[in-house]
Amino acid sequence: SSTDSTGDGIKVTNLGGSLVINGGTLDKPDDNGILAETCTATLTFDSMTIQETGNAAVDGQDSHGARFADCTGDIRVENCTFEDMNETPSGAGSGLDNNGIHVENRLGGTLGSLQIIDCEFHGTVSGGVGTTTDHGVKIVLDSGSKITDADITGCLATGLGRSFAEVNADIDDDGEDCSIGDLNISNNGTAANPLEAQSEVIHLRVDGTSDVTFHIDNNVMEDSANGHSQGNGIRVNSGEFAFGTPSTATITGTIYDNDIDNLGNASVDNGIELQVQENTTAVVEIDGNEVDGMSDDGIRCRIFDDADADLTISNNEVGKTTANVNSGIEVQTRSQLTLLTLCLDVFNNDVGAGDDYRLNQDAGTFELLDIQGVVGGGPTWTPAQVNTYLGSSGVNKNNVGTKNTQSGTYRNCTSILTP
Repeated sequence: SSTDSTGDGIKVTNLGGSLVINGGTLDKPDDNGILAETCTATLTFDSMTIQETGNAAVDGQDSHGARFADCTGDIRVENCTFEDMNETPSGAGSGLDNNGIHVENRLGGTLGSLQIIDCEFHGTVSGGVGTTTDHGVKIVLDSGSKITDADITGCLATGLGRSFAEVNADIDDDGEDCSIGDLNISNNGTAANPLEAQSEVIHLRVDGTSDVTFHIDNNVMEDSANGHSQGNGIRVNSGEFAFGTPSTATITGTIYDNDIDNLGNASVDNGIELQVQENTTAVVEIDGNEVDGMSDDGIRCRIFDDADADLTISNNEVGKTTANVNSGIEVQTRSQLTLLTLCLDVFNNDVGAGDDYRLNQDAGTFELLDIQGVVGGGPTWTPAQVNTYLGSSGVNKNNVGTKNTQSGTYRNCTSILTP
Protein backbone atom coordinates (compact mmCIF):
# COMPACT_ATOMS: atom_id res chain seq x y z
CA SER A 1 0.00 0.00 0.00
CA SER A 2 0.97 3.60 -0.53
CA THR A 3 -0.21 6.62 1.46
CA ASP A 4 0.19 10.33 0.71
CA SER A 5 2.67 9.79 -2.12
CA THR A 6 4.39 12.66 -3.90
CA GLY A 7 3.60 12.80 -7.62
CA ASP A 8 2.10 9.67 -9.21
CA GLY A 9 1.57 6.55 -7.14
CA ILE A 10 2.98 4.29 -9.89
CA LYS A 11 4.64 5.64 -13.04
CA VAL A 12 6.02 3.72 -16.04
CA THR A 13 7.32 5.23 -19.28
CA ASN A 14 8.39 3.54 -22.56
CA LEU A 15 7.95 0.12 -21.01
CA GLY A 16 8.01 -3.01 -23.21
CA GLY A 17 7.33 -6.63 -22.37
CA SER A 18 4.71 -6.97 -19.65
CA LEU A 19 3.80 -5.59 -16.25
CA VAL A 20 1.40 -7.26 -13.80
CA ILE A 21 0.36 -5.73 -10.47
CA ASN A 22 -2.03 -7.68 -8.24
CA GLY A 23 -3.55 -6.07 -5.18
CA GLY A 24 -2.54 -3.05 -3.16
CA THR A 25 -3.93 0.37 -2.26
CA LEU A 26 -2.87 3.78 -3.51
CA ASP A 27 -4.20 6.35 -1.05
CA LYS A 28 -3.93 10.11 -1.60
CA PRO A 29 -1.29 10.32 -4.33
CA ASP A 30 -0.60 13.93 -5.26
CA ASP A 31 -1.25 13.34 -8.95
CA ASN A 32 -2.41 10.16 -10.73
CA GLY A 33 -2.71 6.86 -8.97
CA ILE A 34 -1.16 5.08 -12.00
CA LEU A 35 0.53 6.80 -14.96
CA ALA A 36 1.67 4.75 -17.98
CA GLU A 37 3.11 6.71 -20.92
CA THR A 38 4.13 5.52 -24.42
CA CYS A 39 4.31 1.90 -23.32
CA THR A 40 4.29 -1.03 -25.74
CA ALA A 41 3.94 -3.51 -22.89
CA THR A 42 0.96 -5.63 -21.90
CA LEU A 43 -0.20 -3.89 -18.73
CA THR A 44 -2.35 -5.72 -16.17
CA PHE A 45 -3.74 -4.23 -12.95
CA ASP A 46 -5.89 -6.49 -10.79
CA SER A 47 -7.68 -6.09 -7.43
CA MET A 48 -6.28 -2.64 -6.63
CA THR A 49 -7.89 0.24 -4.74
CA ILE A 50 -7.04 3.81 -5.76
CA GLN A 51 -8.57 6.64 -3.77
CA GLU A 52 -8.41 10.38 -3.21
CA THR A 53 -6.01 11.29 -5.99
CA GLY A 54 -5.00 14.89 -6.58
CA ASN A 55 -3.87 16.45 -3.34
CA ALA A 56 -1.05 18.52 -4.82
CA ALA A 57 -0.98 22.20 -4.00
CA VAL A 58 -0.55 23.07 -7.69
CA ASP A 59 -3.81 23.71 -9.53
CA GLY A 60 -4.30 21.90 -12.83
CA GLN A 61 -2.40 18.70 -12.04
CA ASP A 62 -3.57 15.36 -13.42
CA SER A 63 -5.40 13.38 -10.80
CA HIS A 64 -6.86 10.34 -12.53
CA GLY A 65 -7.06 6.99 -10.85
CA ALA A 66 -5.20 5.44 -13.79
CA ARG A 67 -3.99 7.40 -16.82
CA PHE A 68 -2.76 5.59 -19.94
CA ALA A 69 -1.19 7.98 -22.46
CA ASP A 70 -0.20 6.91 -26.00
CA CYS A 71 0.25 3.25 -25.12
CA THR A 72 0.25 0.73 -27.98
CA GLY A 73 0.29 -2.63 -26.23
CA ASP A 74 -2.66 -4.18 -24.40
CA ILE A 75 -4.28 -2.89 -21.19
CA ARG A 76 -6.34 -4.89 -18.72
CA VAL A 77 -7.81 -3.39 -15.53
CA GLU A 78 -9.88 -5.86 -13.52
CA ASN A 79 -11.56 -5.92 -10.10
CA CYS A 80 -10.20 -2.48 -9.23
CA THR A 81 -11.94 0.25 -7.21
CA PHE A 82 -11.53 3.97 -7.96
CA GLU A 83 -12.91 6.41 -5.41
CA ASP A 84 -12.90 10.21 -5.11
CA MET A 85 -10.59 11.48 -7.84
CA ASN A 86 -10.12 15.12 -6.79
CA GLU A 87 -9.37 18.40 -8.50
CA THR A 88 -6.30 20.12 -7.10
CA PRO A 89 -6.27 21.57 -4.56
CA SER A 90 -9.66 20.98 -2.94
CA GLY A 91 -12.12 23.44 -4.43
CA ALA A 92 -9.59 25.18 -6.67
CA GLY A 93 -11.51 24.30 -9.82
CA SER A 94 -8.90 23.58 -12.46
CA GLY A 95 -11.59 22.63 -14.98
CA LEU A 96 -9.79 19.37 -15.86
CA ASP A 97 -11.48 16.00 -15.86
CA ASN A 98 -10.42 13.78 -13.03
CA ASN A 99 -11.44 10.29 -14.04
CA GLY A 100 -11.26 6.80 -12.66
CA ILE A 101 -9.57 5.48 -15.82
CA HIS A 102 -8.39 7.92 -18.50
CA VAL A 103 -7.10 6.54 -21.82
CA GLU A 104 -5.67 9.16 -24.17
CA ASN A 105 -3.90 8.41 -27.47
CA ARG A 106 -2.94 11.46 -29.54
CA LEU A 107 0.20 10.32 -31.41
CA GLY A 108 -1.38 8.16 -34.12
CA GLY A 109 -0.58 4.74 -32.69
CA THR A 110 -2.88 1.74 -32.23
CA LEU A 111 -3.79 0.39 -28.82
CA GLY A 112 -4.44 -3.33 -29.17
CA SER A 113 -6.89 -4.48 -26.52
CA LEU A 114 -8.40 -2.37 -23.74
CA GLN A 115 -10.29 -4.37 -21.13
CA ILE A 116 -11.93 -2.76 -18.10
CA ILE A 117 -13.72 -5.54 -16.26
CA ASP A 118 -15.64 -5.72 -12.95
CA CYS A 119 -14.35 -2.37 -11.69
CA GLU A 120 -16.09 0.13 -9.40
CA PHE A 121 -16.07 3.92 -9.75
CA HIS A 122 -17.30 6.16 -6.95
CA GLY A 123 -17.58 9.88 -6.33
CA THR A 124 -18.99 12.07 -3.59
CA VAL A 125 -22.35 13.81 -4.01
CA SER A 126 -23.16 17.08 -2.27
CA GLY A 127 -26.49 18.83 -2.86
CA GLY A 128 -27.29 16.52 -5.77
CA VAL A 129 -23.99 17.35 -7.51
CA GLY A 130 -20.98 15.09 -7.94
CA THR A 131 -18.00 16.86 -6.42
CA THR A 132 -15.12 14.43 -7.00
CA THR A 133 -14.70 11.75 -9.71
CA ASP A 134 -15.83 13.10 -13.12
CA HIS A 135 -15.95 10.17 -15.58
CA GLY A 136 -15.64 6.60 -14.52
CA VAL A 137 -13.92 5.80 -17.85
CA LYS A 138 -12.94 8.34 -20.49
CA ILE A 139 -11.31 7.43 -23.82
CA VAL A 140 -9.84 10.15 -26.08
CA LEU A 141 -8.48 9.45 -29.58
CA ASP A 142 -6.87 12.04 -31.85
CA SER A 143 -4.30 12.34 -34.69
CA GLY A 144 -5.37 9.07 -36.29
CA SER A 145 -4.96 6.96 -33.14
CA LYS A 146 -6.97 3.73 -33.04
CA ILE A 147 -8.09 0.94 -30.73
CA THR A 148 -8.49 -2.60 -32.03
CA ASP A 149 -11.06 -3.59 -29.41
CA ALA A 150 -12.29 -2.11 -26.14
CA ASP A 151 -14.46 -3.73 -23.47
CA ILE A 152 -16.05 -1.99 -20.48
CA THR A 153 -18.11 -4.65 -18.77
CA GLY A 154 -19.37 -5.74 -15.37
CA CYS A 155 -18.67 -2.36 -13.73
CA LEU A 156 -20.55 -0.29 -11.12
CA ALA A 157 -20.66 3.48 -10.64
CA THR A 158 -22.09 5.87 -8.04
CA GLY A 159 -21.90 9.61 -7.50
CA LEU A 160 -19.92 10.46 -10.66
CA GLY A 161 -19.69 14.12 -11.63
CA ARG A 162 -20.07 13.46 -15.37
CA SER A 163 -20.39 10.17 -17.30
CA PHE A 164 -19.85 6.55 -16.36
CA ALA A 165 -18.24 6.00 -19.78
CA GLU A 166 -17.38 8.62 -22.44
CA VAL A 167 -15.62 7.64 -25.68
CA ASN A 168 -14.34 10.26 -28.16
CA ALA A 169 -13.01 9.45 -31.65
CA ASP A 170 -11.25 12.44 -33.32
CA ILE A 171 -12.00 14.70 -30.38
CA ASP A 172 -10.43 17.76 -32.06
CA ASP A 173 -12.86 17.46 -35.01
CA ASP A 174 -10.08 17.86 -37.58
CA GLY A 175 -11.06 15.16 -40.08
CA GLU A 176 -8.88 12.25 -38.90
CA ASP A 177 -9.50 8.50 -38.78
CA CYS A 178 -9.60 7.51 -35.11
CA SER A 179 -11.36 4.19 -35.41
CA ILE A 180 -12.36 1.51 -32.90
CA GLY A 181 -12.74 -1.97 -34.34
CA ASP A 182 -15.11 -3.21 -31.63
CA LEU A 183 -16.36 -1.15 -28.67
CA ASN A 184 -18.34 -3.10 -26.13
CA ILE A 185 -19.98 -1.27 -23.18
CA SER A 186 -22.19 -3.98 -21.74
CA ASN A 187 -23.51 -5.60 -18.57
CA ASN A 188 -22.69 -2.63 -16.35
CA GLY A 189 -24.87 -1.80 -13.37
CA THR A 190 -27.43 -4.07 -11.74
CA ALA A 191 -31.00 -3.69 -10.51
CA ALA A 192 -29.66 -3.43 -6.96
CA ASN A 193 -26.76 -1.12 -7.95
CA PRO A 194 -27.65 0.85 -11.11
CA LEU A 195 -25.15 3.18 -12.78
CA GLU A 196 -25.29 6.73 -11.44
CA ALA A 197 -23.74 9.72 -13.20
CA GLN A 198 -24.34 13.47 -13.42
CA SER A 199 -24.70 13.81 -17.21
CA GLU A 200 -24.91 11.19 -19.98
CA VAL A 201 -24.39 7.87 -18.28
CA ILE A 202 -22.87 6.44 -21.49
CA HIS A 203 -21.70 8.78 -24.28
CA LEU A 204 -20.09 7.86 -27.62
CA ARG A 205 -18.85 10.70 -29.87
CA VAL A 206 -17.46 9.91 -33.34
CA ASP A 207 -16.11 12.47 -35.81
CA GLY A 208 -13.64 12.94 -38.65
CA THR A 209 -13.33 9.92 -40.93
CA SER A 210 -13.47 7.52 -37.98
CA ASP A 211 -15.21 4.13 -38.18
CA VAL A 212 -16.57 2.73 -34.92
CA THR A 213 -18.46 -0.50 -34.36
CA PHE A 214 -20.19 -0.48 -30.98
CA HIS A 215 -22.41 -2.53 -28.69
CA ILE A 216 -24.07 -0.72 -25.79
CA ASP A 217 -26.09 -3.57 -24.32
CA ASN A 218 -27.57 -4.81 -21.05
CA ASN A 219 -26.70 -1.81 -18.88
CA VAL A 220 -28.83 -0.69 -15.92
CA MET A 221 -29.07 2.99 -14.99
CA GLU A 222 -31.45 4.76 -12.65
CA ASP A 223 -31.78 7.95 -10.65
CA SER A 224 -30.55 7.66 -7.10
CA ALA A 225 -32.35 8.62 -3.92
CA ASN A 226 -30.27 11.82 -3.72
CA GLY A 227 -31.43 12.97 -7.18
CA HIS A 228 -27.93 12.82 -8.58
CA SER A 229 -28.50 11.31 -12.07
CA GLN A 230 -29.62 14.28 -14.10
CA GLY A 231 -28.72 13.74 -17.77
CA ASN A 232 -29.32 11.40 -20.70
CA GLY A 233 -29.08 7.67 -20.28
CA ILE A 234 -27.28 6.70 -23.52
CA ARG A 235 -26.15 9.22 -26.13
CA VAL A 236 -24.48 8.41 -29.46
CA ASN A 237 -23.28 11.24 -31.75
CA SER A 238 -21.65 11.03 -35.17
CA GLY A 239 -20.44 14.26 -36.76
CA GLU A 240 -20.11 17.86 -35.55
CA PHE A 241 -18.64 17.89 -32.11
CA ALA A 242 -18.63 21.67 -32.31
CA PHE A 243 -16.65 22.93 -35.29
CA GLY A 244 -13.99 21.87 -37.76
CA THR A 245 -13.81 19.68 -40.84
CA PRO A 246 -17.17 18.17 -41.94
CA SER A 247 -17.29 14.56 -40.85
CA THR A 248 -17.65 11.45 -43.02
CA ALA A 249 -17.52 9.08 -40.06
CA THR A 250 -19.27 5.71 -39.98
CA ILE A 251 -20.95 4.16 -36.95
CA THR A 252 -22.40 0.66 -36.85
CA GLY A 253 -23.88 -0.66 -33.67
CA THR A 254 -26.50 -1.94 -31.30
CA ILE A 255 -28.26 -0.49 -28.28
CA TYR A 256 -29.88 -3.61 -26.84
CA ASP A 257 -31.70 -4.53 -23.63
CA ASN A 258 -30.75 -1.55 -21.47
CA ASP A 259 -32.87 -0.62 -18.43
CA ILE A 260 -33.12 3.17 -18.10
CA ASP A 261 -35.34 4.67 -15.40
CA ASN A 262 -36.19 8.15 -14.14
CA LEU A 263 -33.16 10.08 -15.36
CA GLY A 264 -32.88 13.76 -16.23
CA ASN A 265 -33.98 17.08 -14.82
CA ALA A 266 -34.19 19.22 -17.98
CA SER A 267 -36.16 19.32 -21.25
CA VAL A 268 -33.22 17.90 -23.22
CA ASP A 269 -32.65 14.74 -21.19
CA ASN A 270 -33.60 11.55 -23.04
CA GLY A 271 -33.38 7.88 -22.26
CA ILE A 272 -31.64 7.01 -25.53
CA GLU A 273 -30.46 9.70 -27.95
CA LEU A 274 -28.96 9.08 -31.38
CA GLN A 275 -27.79 12.07 -33.42
CA VAL A 276 -26.33 11.53 -36.91
CA GLN A 277 -25.00 14.67 -38.63
CA GLU A 278 -22.92 16.09 -41.48
CA ASN A 279 -21.86 13.48 -44.09
CA THR A 280 -21.80 10.58 -41.67
CA THR A 281 -23.25 7.12 -42.17
CA ALA A 282 -25.04 5.15 -39.47
CA VAL A 283 -26.45 1.64 -39.24
CA VAL A 284 -27.99 1.33 -35.78
CA GLU A 285 -30.47 -1.00 -34.13
CA ILE A 286 -32.26 0.03 -30.90
CA ASP A 287 -33.96 -3.09 -29.57
CA GLY A 288 -35.33 -4.54 -26.36
CA ASN A 289 -34.74 -1.52 -24.12
CA GLU A 290 -36.94 -0.48 -21.21
CA VAL A 291 -37.14 3.30 -20.78
CA ASP A 292 -39.32 5.03 -18.19
CA GLY A 293 -39.73 8.42 -16.56
CA MET A 294 -37.37 10.58 -18.62
CA SER A 295 -37.74 14.36 -18.40
CA ASP A 296 -37.89 14.59 -22.22
CA ASP A 297 -38.20 11.72 -24.75
CA GLY A 298 -37.84 8.03 -24.08
CA ILE A 299 -36.02 7.39 -27.38
CA ARG A 300 -34.97 10.30 -29.63
CA CYS A 301 -33.26 9.91 -33.02
CA ARG A 302 -32.24 12.89 -35.15
CA ILE A 303 -30.75 12.58 -38.63
CA PHE A 304 -29.40 15.91 -39.94
CA ASP A 305 -27.45 17.51 -42.81
CA ASP A 306 -26.18 15.06 -45.50
CA ALA A 307 -26.33 12.00 -43.27
CA ASP A 308 -27.31 8.53 -44.46
CA ALA A 309 -28.90 6.29 -41.83
CA ASP A 310 -30.51 2.88 -41.56
CA LEU A 311 -32.33 2.82 -38.25
CA THR A 312 -34.32 0.02 -36.63
CA ILE A 313 -36.35 0.69 -33.47
CA SER A 314 -37.98 -2.49 -32.25
CA ASN A 315 -39.22 -4.43 -29.22
CA ASN A 316 -38.74 -1.54 -26.79
CA GLU A 317 -40.94 -0.84 -23.77
CA VAL A 318 -41.24 2.92 -23.34
CA GLY A 319 -43.17 4.70 -20.62
CA LYS A 320 -44.92 1.57 -19.37
CA THR A 321 -44.15 2.13 -15.67
CA THR A 322 -43.75 5.91 -15.60
CA ALA A 323 -44.59 8.10 -18.59
CA ASN A 324 -41.84 10.15 -20.22
CA VAL A 325 -42.57 13.86 -20.27
CA ASN A 326 -42.62 14.32 -24.05
CA SER A 327 -42.62 11.68 -26.78
CA GLY A 328 -42.09 8.02 -26.14
CA ILE A 329 -40.27 7.61 -29.47
CA GLU A 330 -39.31 10.57 -31.68
CA VAL A 331 -37.55 10.41 -35.06
CA GLN A 332 -36.67 13.65 -36.82
CA THR A 333 -34.89 14.57 -40.05
CA ARG A 334 -33.62 18.08 -40.69
CA SER A 335 -31.45 19.40 -43.51
CA GLN A 336 -30.98 22.49 -45.63
CA LEU A 337 -29.94 20.13 -48.41
CA THR A 338 -31.72 17.27 -50.17
CA LEU A 339 -29.10 14.56 -49.79
CA LEU A 340 -30.15 13.28 -46.37
CA THR A 341 -31.58 9.76 -46.42
CA LEU A 342 -33.15 7.80 -43.60
CA CYS A 343 -34.50 4.27 -43.90
CA LEU A 344 -36.58 3.69 -40.77
CA ASP A 345 -38.09 0.47 -39.49
CA VAL A 346 -40.27 0.84 -36.37
CA PHE A 347 -42.03 -2.27 -35.10
CA ASN A 348 -43.24 -4.21 -32.07
CA ASN A 349 -42.63 -1.42 -29.57
CA ASP A 350 -44.88 -1.11 -26.52
CA VAL A 351 -45.43 2.54 -25.68
CA GLY A 352 -47.39 3.29 -22.52
CA ALA A 353 -50.33 5.58 -21.96
CA GLY A 354 -49.34 9.25 -21.95
CA ASP A 355 -46.45 8.65 -24.35
CA ASP A 356 -46.58 8.62 -28.13
CA TYR A 357 -44.71 8.43 -31.41
CA ARG A 358 -43.51 11.50 -33.22
CA LEU A 359 -42.11 11.50 -36.76
CA ASN A 360 -40.84 14.88 -37.92
CA GLN A 361 -39.56 15.38 -41.44
CA ASP A 362 -38.19 18.87 -41.99
CA ALA A 363 -36.29 17.97 -45.17
CA GLY A 364 -34.50 15.15 -46.90
CA THR A 365 -35.79 11.72 -47.84
CA PHE A 366 -37.67 9.95 -45.06
CA GLU A 367 -37.93 6.32 -46.15
CA LEU A 368 -40.31 4.33 -43.99
CA LEU A 369 -39.91 0.58 -44.21
CA ASP A 370 -42.55 -0.23 -41.63
CA ILE A 371 -44.40 1.35 -38.75
CA GLN A 372 -45.56 -0.94 -35.99
CA GLY A 373 -46.22 -3.89 -38.23
CA VAL A 374 -48.69 -2.23 -40.62
CA VAL A 375 -47.56 -4.23 -43.63
CA GLY A 376 -48.08 -2.34 -46.85
CA GLY A 377 -49.18 0.74 -44.94
CA GLY A 378 -46.13 2.59 -43.66
CA PRO A 379 -44.06 2.64 -46.84
CA THR A 380 -46.84 3.86 -49.12
CA TRP A 381 -48.89 6.13 -46.90
CA THR A 382 -49.14 9.85 -47.52
CA PRO A 383 -48.15 12.21 -44.67
CA ALA A 384 -51.83 12.63 -43.84
CA GLN A 385 -52.29 8.86 -43.51
CA VAL A 386 -49.25 8.52 -41.28
CA ASN A 387 -50.57 11.31 -39.08
CA THR A 388 -53.99 9.70 -38.90
CA TYR A 389 -52.42 6.44 -37.80
CA LEU A 390 -50.24 8.11 -35.16
CA GLY A 391 -53.16 10.18 -33.94
CA SER A 392 -55.57 7.28 -33.52
CA SER A 393 -56.11 5.23 -30.41
CA GLY A 394 -55.06 1.62 -30.14
CA VAL A 395 -52.26 -0.68 -29.13
CA ASN A 396 -48.83 1.01 -29.07
CA LYS A 397 -50.16 4.41 -30.14
CA ASN A 398 -51.77 6.81 -27.72
CA ASN A 399 -51.54 10.12 -29.54
CA VAL A 400 -53.91 13.00 -29.45
CA GLY A 401 -53.62 15.68 -32.10
CA THR A 402 -50.82 16.18 -34.60
CA LYS A 403 -47.76 14.09 -33.81
CA ASN A 404 -46.41 13.88 -37.34
CA THR A 405 -45.21 16.84 -39.36
CA GLN A 406 -43.29 16.93 -42.63
CA SER A 407 -42.69 18.92 -45.77
CA GLY A 408 -42.47 15.97 -48.16
CA THR A 409 -43.80 12.49 -48.66
CA TYR A 410 -42.71 9.16 -47.28
CA ARG A 411 -41.06 6.76 -49.67
CA ASN A 412 -40.65 3.01 -49.52
CA CYS A 413 -37.22 1.60 -48.68
CA THR A 414 -37.55 -2.04 -49.64
CA SER A 415 -34.76 -3.27 -47.35
CA ILE A 416 -32.77 -2.01 -44.42
CA LEU A 417 -29.20 -2.52 -43.30
CA THR A 418 -28.68 -3.94 -39.82
CA PRO A 419 -25.51 -4.16 -37.67
